[in-house]
Amino acid sequence: MITFSRMKMCEVQQYIEWSQEPPIKKWYFNYEDEKNIKQKITSPIVNGNSVYSYTVRLDNSPIGYAQWYWCKNEPCHWGRSYNDAIGIDVFLSQESIHKKIGREVIKKFCSYIAKSNRTRKIVADPKKENIASLKAFSYAGFRIVQNNQSNIIFEVLMQ
Repeated sequence: MITFSRMKMCEVQQYIEWSQEPPIKKWYFNYEDEKNIKQKITSPIVNGNSVYSYTVRLDNSPIGYAQWYWCKNEPCHWGRSYNDAIGIDVFLSQESIHKKIGREVIKKFCSYIAKSNRTRKIVADPKKENIASLKAFSYAGFRIVQNNQSNIIFEVLMQ
């Protein structure tokens, strides 16, 4: 069963380890150094900023990370307004990627945040070259609304 729990400081080392896995380092952390990665991961916990971070669990074991934020509170490079939307980012450990559960994680995370935040529109912006992520968002029901130089902008309307 896939579940989500708010990320805790005691879990940071697991994220640091995942950040060194080639696909995560390339697509999510953009080859940042460990200090910057640690700051990026711990900032929502320590500062209580407008990004809400979660541990993704499969049968109670941590398998990845998911976060959401109100687009109106974050600088967006998408070229269109998403003031009424929530943006999400998700990554799964290399071990979990091979289980082909990305779309299920995305669908459940969207359902989870839409219920608790009363929003219908959720957006994501994976890199164009990240084929696995593009497929997962498509299979999870997202549709492409914009194709820019480096990213594909997806959105889904929740029921």
